[in-house]
Amino acid sequence: MLEKGQIRFQGTVSELTQQVQGKCWLWRTTLEQVQALRQKDTNLVASLSPVTDGNTDEVLARVTGPQPSPAATPVDPTLDDGYFALRGATAFHEEQHFSSR
Repeated sequence: MLEKGQIRFQGTVSELTQQVQGKCWLWRTTLEQVQALRQKDTNLVASLSPVTDGNTDEVLARVTGPQPSPAATPVDPTLDDGYFALRGATAFHEEQHFSSR
C-alpha cells in the first residue's frame, strides 16, 4: 500500500488483516456514544449503519481498536479494517455525516 509516495505496507491481504485480528467489533449503540468514542481518539469507526428494527436512535458501528463497550461483539477483520487501521485515525478525522432517514 502506498501513501503519499511511501510504501506503508507490503504483503498479502491475510497479512494485513492479521494486524487487526482481535481488534474489530460490531457495536449496537447510539450516535452520541459513537461521537464520545471519537473524542477519545482510541478507535476508528469504519462504518455506521442504521438499526432497522424500529429504534431510530440506534446504529450498528464497525469499530477497530480496543473493545469500545462490553456490548460490542468481536468480528473477523476485513481488508477495509486492515486498511483503515494502517492509515490511522487521520483517514477518518473528517466529520462523517450520518442520517437515519
